[in-house]
Amino acid sequence: MTPMWGHPAHLVCLNDGRILSVYGHRREPIGIRACVSEDEGNTWDYENECIIRDDMVSHSIGYPVSIVLEDDSIFTVYWNDNADGVTSIDGTHYRV
Repeated sequence: MTPMWGHPAHLVCLNDGRILSVYGHRREPIGIRACVSEDEGNTWDYENECIIRDDMVSHSIGYPVSIVLEDDSIFTVYWNDNADGVTSIDGTHYRV
């Protein structure tokens, strides 16, 4: 069990050896969040949880998948239902 709240999680190894967990957060504010482990997933830096998105309007979100790009930045894709009920595939480019 971890202190992170959200599902489903996707894990990716960063180039510096840390593990990034990205997950759908279905509580207000609804969105996509991430957390880092520096010890192979034994503990997570939840106090510094990253809010990737917090502007989603529907609990119908998630299944994020992340990749590490050549410049060590991250690109995460996920699906999202907007206020009109239209489903889209969205992505966020960021650095940890």
